[in-house]
Amino acid sequence: MIEIIVPGEIVSYKRPANTAWGGRMTPPKVRAYMSRLAGEAKLAMDRHKPFPLGTPLRLEVRAAFTPPPSWSKHKRLDALAYKIAPTGRPDLDNIIKLIDALKGIVWADDTQVVRITAGKFYEQDPYL
Repeated sequence: MIEIIVPGEIVSYKRPANTAWGGRMTPPKVRAYMSRLAGEAKLAMDRHKPFPLGTPLRLEVRAAFTPPPSWSKHKRLDALAYKIAPTGRPDLDNIIKLIDALKGIVWADDTQVVRITAGKFYEQDPYL
């Protein structure tokens, strides 16, 4: 098992926007987050040579969010006990799209991923 963790608030994937000259560009905030993810992946993969991996892969994506500070103490405790799940943005499918940053680092191509398990939940400190 290889674990890659990006601490801090999650920035989800957003479709590239049209530019004034007709091209498409991924928003800078998303590019920066994907670069952080790639950096964490490189650190994790340094212990697993050779890489990228060339086998079929199972992927687990865990997106942790901090409960809103406006919530009561009781509601925050329920969230941290996994009794309440985050149902707002970002969408889970847009979080999963961030794995494109791992191509060439963890695997040669996305087609090697044969199973994905993903979920959003609350934790004290956010991470992906």
